[in-house]
Amino acid sequence: MTTGIFFIQVFGFLLQTYPIAILSFVSFSQEELLFPRKKLYLCLFFGMSLISFCFAIISSQYVLPSQTDAMALVSNAYMMGFILLYTAVFFFVLRTDTLKKILVLVLLIHYAAILYIIVSSFAGITTPETVPYDAIPLVYSGQDVLISLALVIFTTPMVYLFLQRVVRPCLPFMENRILRRGCLYLLASLFLFCVCVFSLSSFFYFHGISDSAAFFFLLTFILTDVIIYFMFFTEARLFQINQKLEDQLRSFDENYRKISANIAEARRARHDLRHHLNIISTLHQNKKDAELTEYLQRYKVFTEKLDQTLLSGYPALDDLLGFYIQHAREEDILVDANIQPIHKNLGFDIIDLTVLIGNIMENAMDACRLVSQKPYIRIWLRLSESALLMKIENSCLTDGNTNQDYTDGREFLSTKHTSMHGQGLKSIRHVTEKYGGSAEFRKNDGVFSVRIVLNIP
Repeated sequence: MTTGIFFIQVFGFLLQTYPIAILSFVSFSQEELLFPRKKLYLCLFFGMSLISFCFAIISSQYVLPSQTDAMALVSNAYMMGFILLYTAVFFFVLRTDTLKKILVLVLLIHYAAILYIIVSSFAGITTPETVPYDAIPLVYSGQDVLISLALVIFTTPMVYLFLQRVVRPCLPFMENRILRRGCLYLLASLFLFCVCVFSLSSFFYFHGISDSAAFFFLLTFILTDVIIYFMFFTEARLFQINQKLEDQLRSFDENYRKISANIAEARRARHDLRHHLNIISTLHQNKKDAELTEYLQRYKVFTEKLDQTLLSGYPALDDLLGFYIQHAREEDILVDANIQPIHKNLGFDIIDLTVLIGNIMENAMDACRLVSQKPYIRIWLRLSESALLMKIENSCLTDGNTNQDYTDGREFLSTKHTSMHGQGLKSIRHVTEKYGGSAEFRKNDGVFSVRIVLNIP
């Protein structure tokens, strides 16, 4: 065996397993890995290269030219050894739920099995059936390696995107019952695939039907597996979206109840105002200065709270802004409100205003809580002839980028570690689009600003 053929064997073994090792950690964050991702990939590459080198030596030194069938055994032994050894490594370096590990591992084992079977089937179609007796037995021919390389180049990016954009967002929010069902689906699919491969091999061997027919029959079975995977993770994705919506609805329902209580309290205060004025007038007429002073001091708290809610004169907007301004000031966040008097009902749905103001103010307060020095929120509101104009700025942490625009659809990476991650700005956009308006988001030098235009219904 020449040096070139020997290294073809090494590359063939490595190509069979290393892409799987890379893909296996795509679905998990760095916090879930015991070691840095780059260092982990580097160690896996050298370890698998060493094992591939050893198997290439075994196949070249200890398999005789007459033992051609032993080549398949060497390849199968390598694959089985990889699965067993890598499973132990995989479970060791990951710090997450066992069911999540099993789910991703079974998916990738299935992918590896599909690659192996496709390469073997395609090589059987293009390779002559008669092999000279004295020919050197090879686990991988140059043609096998080229087919395998082309297949890896074609499929690995698609699997990578599937793991990154579909599997990874779903995993953190999958409940145990969904994970158990997913593992059952994937294991059953893998088992049926193995049964299918074994049955096809036996059937076509005994009945002498061409390998190309077996290949295309197997390809249809693989497409069925892909559809099953897509359906399951689509279901899991829908469950995740529903969970987000339920969490958001619960949050807004709680805020709405608090706001409703504030509205009722403000209305009672306004209703009772004439009674307080009567008492003040009576005390003043009777020259009871001491009693008048005491009464005014006691009533000061109520008047200050009432002043905070009378911002624009538009009741729905004042109730919402007053609620969040009060809570912001209770947390020592400086609030500067520059609001034009409106004094009329603009006809906006109170639910839409709750979603809009709630998301903006909650995001602003969350950002201010992370700022150590003088956090602030600035509110600017004006009414044009046909639209309500709003701008809210708040202090935030800087991340090294001086100017970031999120208006063109880019997702703002929130610092929240909850299922509500990234949902707030989408909800704001949804409300503004409902009224034919617009929403602009910008982060610039420690200031996050939101500009809103709502067309008056």
